[in-house]
Amino acid sequence: MSSVCHRYDPLPQITKNVRYKNGTPHEHAKVRDAIAEGEHRLNGHGRLIVRPSGTEPVIRVTAEGDDKKT
Repeated sequence: MSSVCHRYDPLPQITKNVRYKNGTPHEHAKVRDAIAEGEHRLNGHGRLIVRPSGTEPVIRVTAEGDDKKT
């Protein structure tokens, strides 16, 4: 059934946790610059998801793209 309905192609994905001490790191210029650089490197061939953890002081950064080298 999976081959007949072929709904999506899974993409390589990597997730990293970035620990911070306090505040809201996604409001800092260096963090915004790092996110912009990641999106630039993907160059429209993937996506970058950045979100704070709800339970610990980390930002979860997930990147997925056409291949792991991107």
